[in-house]
Amino acid sequence: VAHASSFSELHTLEIGINRIEEEGSKALAASPYLQNVRVLGLGSNPIGAQGVHALANASHLCGLRSLNLGLCNFGDEGAKALAQGVGFEHLEFLLL
Repeated sequence: VAHASSFSELHTLEIGINRIEEEGSKALAASPYLQNVRVLGLGSNPIGAQGVHALANASHLCGLRSLNLGLCNFGDEGAKALAQGVGFEHLEFLLL
């Protein structure tokens, strides 16, 4: 998904319960093809604190309106990364 240019116009990406780990979330965070995504569902994936950190600081994800990180096992460090991240200024819905 992260490397698919065909997804460049995608607005909603729901990929919960897919065993996406830290490296997968970092790949999503680095993907320029997801710049139009407004709803991102990653619930029930073990992305960890570093994965959350990558997402929270991905400048091309700054258009996100809804983010599902429920049951993503990121702990206090991940929560801190979310709070300090620069990429979610337009976020309206956050599920933890």
